[in-house]
Amino acid sequence: MKTTRGCFLVAAGALLAAGISTNATSPANTFRAGASATDVTPTNLPVIVNGGFLAKTADKIHDRLHARWLVLDDGKTRIALGVLDTCVIPREFADDVKARATKLAGIPANRIMLSATHTHSAPSLMQCLGTPPDPNYPAFAAPLIAEGLKRAVDNLAPARVGWTVVQAPKHTHTRVWIRRPDKMLTDPFGDVTVRANMHPGYQNPDAIGPVGPSDPAMTLLAAQSPDGKPIAVMANYSMHYFGTQAVSADYYGLFAEKVGPLIGAGDGFVGIMSQGTSGDQHWMDYSQPKRAITMDAYAAELAQIAADAYKGIVFEDWVPLAMREKTLRISTRQPDAKRLAWARDLVEKMGDRQPKSQPEVYAREALWLKKNPVRPVKIQAVRVGELGIAIWPCEVFAISGLKIKAQSPLQPTLNIELANAEEGYIPPPEIYPLGGYNTWPCRSAGLEPAAEPKLVEALLGLLEDVSGKSRREVPSSAGAYAEIVLTSKPFAYWRLDEWSGPIARDATGAGRHAMYEPGVARWLDGPKFAGEVTINRCPHFAGHRLNATLKGLGDTYTIELWFWDGMPGTGHLLELDGQPVSLKPAAPKTWQHLVLIRDGDQVTTWLDGSLAPDVFAGTLPAAPKKITLAAGFEGKLDEVAIYDHALTATDIATHWRVSGIEDVRAAERQKTTLLERAQPLQLTGDYAGAVQALKPRVYLPVVTANGGARSEQVGGQYSAAFWFRNILPNDARPVTAYLLSRGPAGDHSAPGDHLGIGGTHKQNTGRLFFFNGNQRGQVVSSAQSVSVGSWNHVLFVRAGKRVTAYLNGASAPAFDGEADVTAAGANTFFVGARCDQFAPLDGQIAEFALFDRALTAAEAAQLYRAAGSSANPAKGMTR
Repeated sequence: MKTTRGCFLVAAGALLAAGISTNATSPANTFRAGASATDVTPTNLPVIVNGGFLAKTADKIHDRLHARWLVLDDGKTRIALGVLDTCVIPREFADDVKARATKLAGIPANRIMLSATHTHSAPSLMQCLGTPPDPNYPAFAAPLIAEGLKRAVDNLAPARVGWTVVQAPKHTHTRVWIRRPDKMLTDPFGDVTVRANMHPGYQNPDAIGPVGPSDPAMTLLAAQSPDGKPIAVMANYSMHYFGTQAVSADYYGLFAEKVGPLIGAGDGFVGIMSQGTSGDQHWMDYSQPKRAITMDAYAAELAQIAADAYKGIVFEDWVPLAMREKTLRISTRQPDAKRLAWARDLVEKMGDRQPKSQPEVYAREALWLKKNPVRPVKIQAVRVGELGIAIWPCEVFAISGLKIKAQSPLQPTLNIELANAEEGYIPPPEIYPLGGYNTWPCRSAGLEPAAEPKLVEALLGLLEDVSGKSRREVPSSAGAYAEIVLTSKPFAYWRLDEWSGPIARDATGAGRHAMYEPGVARWLDGPKFAGEVTINRCPHFAGHRLNATLKGLGDTYTIELWFWDGMPGTGHLLELDGQPVSLKPAAPKTWQHLVLIRDGDQVTTWLDGSLAPDVFAGTLPAAPKKITLAAGFEGKLDEVAIYDHALTATDIATHWRVSGIEDVRAAERQKTTLLERAQPLQLTGDYAGAVQALKPRVYLPVVTANGGARSEQVGGQYSAAFWFRNILPNDARPVTAYLLSRGPAGDHSAPGDHLGIGGTHKQNTGRLFFFNGNQRGQVVSSAQSVSVGSWNHVLFVRAGKRVTAYLNGASAPAFDGEADVTAAGANTFFVGARCDQFAPLDGQIAEFALFDRALTAAEAAQLYRAAGSSANPAKGMTR
């Protein structure tokens, strides 16, 4: 019998929550949850639909619209979280719904959130650009939404609550891209100002790169009955909308329908997709060729990712709730006299009709801004146990949401935008000089440039209030490359990983900071150094510079940096005391390591670890005092180090080697090749029957991305059997991959049981090994290496202090030894990564089975033989 099993390319560890729930109960209180979904589809057609520059109408219902509510109650505090299938919600409408709901359900208005999904295919609730509100729909929808909240309250019942975060990087990307300076666009006011704009087109040569980072995290907040019946799942993801014909809930409605059956939910279950910080995020990846996908398939993929992650949620019997809100008064960007005169003239010519062009839209909006110099901007923060929720009334860029997530005292924290009002786009201040749609002044993009940092600070303050804890400090990313640079004693070292502000901090501690000019995009992906756990961040320069004044350099000095040239031959990479340093055009859009040395009168140039005299043939001034980086240069810079001495050839070679860029590139090329050759695991025998005969606690014939399942507590004796395929070279990083882990989630000291493949650390390259955490540090490893690119079968056994692994059915164990139990109370298993998500597997896993006893060598061989002849490992590379 031939069977084909699915497998997954592991991006992060899949969670198997072996404990059913925790026991964080409050003796006096019972945690309760209730949910509802109320149909708010219009009955009076046609309806006016907003989401575009100009008004349009729809006279067909393609799918139903809903108001979805999740109400939580810890016995002392009750909160209501609502998500409406609409584009944007005006403050007045939200306040009206809350007032109605308070009368019906008794929940105070300051404990209610009502947010928009941001479908662009629903009836208009407010004036937005050239679209007025529908004359009938707001009055029709408001009472239905409030009644829906009342039903959710009526449905309150004893419940458990839990949450998790899963990465879905293939489904959202930055949609705002920086354009070439010779390909700028004209704004609605007739000026050529657009350096950054949304939707550049797939692989468009006129666009250089994204203006900011993406946030691929999907967060789930879930409630279930005490006996495990799903009540509701509220997902949160930063993706603008998919795009479809009106009237439609877009992909949000499809997700809500699809997720329930995937987790075994029955009648009464409510699925919800809330909007994250997607102001600059969309599903299209403009760095790649166009992807052919339907909205239904897109929603199905995200629902499957959510369902797989749901299986790993550890539910709590009781957690504390808290909710706070605050209103800030924030100025709008006022039109100057010239803009006002232009607007009045154009609006007077329009008369009472609706706008027919972008200039007419923005002319009318300029008059609105003049009448509204200040806006009351309401924000909220919620605590659900150790989960935080930051609630924005704006369209927020991903970088702003990432600032909240990184600093929040509650971990994890999710962001919900377009809640309780529509106060428009709030790009970070650094982005405004680049222009583009998100910066054109109107009521949906009208707040002052300082609005973003003001709201970030205020939301962090509210999160501190609801948690009773201080915000987290976010240190500069560390790594082997930064450490080796610092050992070479730089005079100044700018890591360039700041996400805001004018200062580029000096990592030496000497205080020799550099200064960004406005208009430098932040927190993009920098060079990918070997061994880096977090993303190395960097800025993108688009006509604006980095300046530093340094005193103390003499005739001998070194400048070392990494650069990514987005438009070769444009501007100068740097200037010294106003003297341009012109380099030979570099490889486009490729990270390169440059070292310039002035040693007396001699100048030498190194590129990517080798002497490169043809790259720069000029002179460098003695004792420069002013250094300017990116003087007209179009692209990214990172890791700029200035030395008051000449680096040696050994220094440069060491820096290049420690960066690991060459190895990373080779690994990526090999990974691409292996992925292209990737095939599902082909088993000709009855492997499933052999597994079932051994009576596993958990058996996942098909393991999906971030998949997992709940299991009974397995105690001190257990076994895990599965097939795995690693595609990362075994010498690419200190640990090639962790395959299986049992330990406390997120604990970086990593107590517990961890099975992995060795990398460059401690001469275990390519070997299967066991590790019990940083405190004990005990390692048991195999003598043989695991080949790269081939399928392998492993059975891991823990029996008291003894740990054993059998590889590919061999009668002799791959390793067998003793190691202390370091996390006896941990009942959570991770597949494809360690419990702290360190060194996740690049590759595939299939046919995962967990047993509550110690299997024998004979049973390991029995499983392997049952797979059939095609299961024999293919020849692979051991590098």
